[in-house]
Amino acid sequence: MAPDATPVVPFIKLPGASVTSTDTVALGSVVATFLPLQVHTWEHPQRDGAFLNHSGSIRLGDLTLLSTWGSAIDGEVEQKCEAQLVLPYLAGTNTFQIGGQHFRFRRSCLFIPAARSRIHLHCTTCSGVIFSFPPETLLPVAHAIAGPGFDGLALRTALEHPAILDRRRDSRRDRCQRLLMEALGFAE
Repeated sequence: MAPDATPVVPFIKLPGASVTSTDTVALGSVVATFLPLQVHTWEHPQRDGAFLNHSGSIRLGDLTLLSTWGSAIDGEVEQKCEAQLVLPYLAGTNTFQIGGQHFRFRRSCLFIPAARSRIHLHCTTCSGVIFSFPPETLLPVAHAIAGPGFDGLALRTALEHPAILDRRRDSRRDRCQRLLMEALGFAE
């Protein structure tokens, strides 16, 4: 990984909010500090290769953003109290096992509900932004967007289940994800 490739992911070079880790334990501590997760295991699957990760975190109201860029990682974490949206930047392969379900994605997003559950993950490249938020904060936003006919029951039900938000099957999601990535660059 070339050092000049790191700027493509926002927030990883902010003064006072960024860290470079050369071991998995340090990265696991960073993740557990900024996200409501308990890290059980955090390992570099390529034991013969060097490990390197750049991370940065920022808090925007109820929203925490953790950016990461670096080596492959295998881990097991326990979700505590907030939902997460995993937005990958580079096309590494991400595999998450949540409960009995397996989610494999490259460019699409993964929504993880705010349910106490163990998550097994394997990322061939750590490159992306994880949004962590209380799921109830989405309800007033969805209501404001949808207008007076909004029924929050369908949204509440959807927020209880992990899901891949596939960009390839829905051009609106692809456009929304690209706009979100651009907005993160401006927010930085």
